[in-house]
Amino acid sequence: FWQIPGSIAPYLVAMLLLSLMKPSKPAEWVPNVQFRLLFALGVLPVLVVILAALREKDSEEFSARRNHQGIIEVARSLPPQTWYTLAGTAGSWFTYDIAYYGTAIFTPQILDAICLTGVKKNGDCQQTLFDISLESVIVTSFGIPGVALAIWLIKRWGCKRLNIVGFLFLIVNFAALAVIFSVIPHQTPLLFGLFCTLNFGLQFGPNVGTFVLPAICFPVHVRSTCHGLSATAGKIGAVVGTFMYPQIMQSTLGLPGVLWAASIFCILGMVLSHCFLKNDWEYLEDLDDRLAVESFVHGGHGGNAAQVQS
Repeated sequence: FWQIPGSIAPYLVAMLLLSLMKPSKPAEWVPNVQFRLLFALGVLPVLVVILAALREKDSEEFSARRNHQGIIEVARSLPPQTWYTLAGTAGSWFTYDIAYYGTAIFTPQILDAICLTGVKKNGDCQQTLFDISLESVIVTSFGIPGVALAIWLIKRWGCKRLNIVGFLFLIVNFAALAVIFSVIPHQTPLLFGLFCTLNFGLQFGPNVGTFVLPAICFPVHVRSTCHGLSATAGKIGAVVGTFMYPQIMQSTLGLPGVLWAASIFCILGMVLSHCFLKNDWEYLEDLDDRLAVESFVHGGHGGNAAQVQS
């Protein structure tokens, strides 16, 4: 949830800097200082996370079942069914992060292409940095109800269904944006509205499902390893998406090409989720597994099967 306010914060800080630093005569040094201040302030939340992490302790479940094997030894010991599940968790996370990082982190560039409040001259949008920052805040804020709805639905639907429905929503939204950008690019209010709903969809469904499911579907003794492998696949997808955007944008395909590519990866993610994953409750046949999952999801201290049975 908190990644969304974290994503909004830089735009709010940028708006503050743009409002405060307004010399009577335009000067080249002003945007340079604004950018460096904005960049430097990003250190503060990192320091907070580092200090908080130093005070954290391992959970009782992890300490009791700590596995001292290396990742290679753990990988060799995984049964075929675990590899099958890993293909679903890692694959869906990989495809989702390609779509997410291939669009969401380029929000200002996409808003510049939409040009809601500006005027296009020779294909370039003439609008201020303040306007782009304000539009970015509005668009990104749509992710808050998206993730809130996903958190509310996850106990009712489970991660698999959340993934499938979320990917389907993204497929439709990406495709609609691509078509409208190609056919009626002057309909800026419609494009802006669809971009808002796209950000809702990016924070709904697979944003939550891809993170939670690896903490449920693997045996306790290899859960952290498989969760790490799934997350690694996601970060590889993030790199692919980040480098994919400028390459396609600079080609003849342009922004519609980026949107169609994201839609295709969402189709792949939906197929992987449907074929390789099971419903959450099908993974929780063992009582200790249920206790570990409840500890993870609800923030409790868990326990062991003997304590519960007694």
